[in-house]
Amino acid sequence: MKILYYVKSLLLVCLLAACNRFEYDPNQSVSRDSYRELNYKNIGKLSVKAAEDSVIKIAFISDTHINYNNFDDAVGRINQRDDIDMVIHGGDLTNYGILQQFNWTADQLAKLNKPYVAVIGNHDIVGNGEATYKYMFGHLNFSFIYGRVKFIFFNSNSREYNNDGNVPDLHWVQKEIETGSNFDRVVLVSHVPYFDEDFDFSKRLEYLEMLTKDYGNKKILISLGGHQHNGYDTTPAGTGIPHFAQGSIDKGFAVITISGKNISYEKNF
Repeated sequence: MKILYYVKSLLLVCLLAACNRFEYDPNQSVSRDSYRELNYKNIGKLSVKAAEDSVIKIAFISDTHINYNNFDDAVGRINQRDDIDMVIHGGDLTNYGILQQFNWTADQLAKLNKPYVAVIGNHDIVGNGEATYKYMFGHLNFSFIYGRVKFIFFNSNSREYNNDGNVPDLHWVQKEIETGSNFDRVVLVSHVPYFDEDFDFSKRLEYLEMLTKDYGNKKILISLGGHQHNGYDTTPAGTGIPHFAQGSIDKGFAVITISGKNISYEKNF
């Protein structure tokens, strides 16, 4: 009986010790093994490219939460290309904002042999997802300059904030466009497009007016997004600024090419 008691005790100790290695609470935001500040770390890797390089190529993926096999396939195909400067993820890294799902996505992104950045999607905000995204990827609104192009990432998931008038923070976006002299082109990246029902209707006119403002020598090249799984390719009347989404990961990925103040994109299924 004593031997059985000691065996049971040993098993209990082992199980308790192992608990720290697994996510045991669906409400858990982070763990000691969680990735940290992935966007900032990858942006730092971009600084090695000379600003005078005139052509930038971006692999653009989105809504990878629906199929991890397609995600893995896209990563492999992107890695086979030697002309890609960076990978942009258009949001919805997870289904339910669960830590384990963030970890799965981060594990896949870690396989890329190019720097990557990801904007937050509406599914990523569910539960404690916003806190997990902030811990693992960084701020919801952020920007960086690469080759005289300013990439502005912003949270456009209005519905998750009950359309309270604060999301998206278009005042912040406009200030980002206006501020700085070391760029002359702008790429906007968000998850929910302005024409979707999950985008705060009261902010749509403000958004379109922002696109048509005169920013001097600065030109907004494109707005990249996700959310709509079939993708979209549209240019709002009077703006001349294309809005593009490849669609969910089962639709493949797109390659965005920036050459001077010209932009083009190709779909890869």
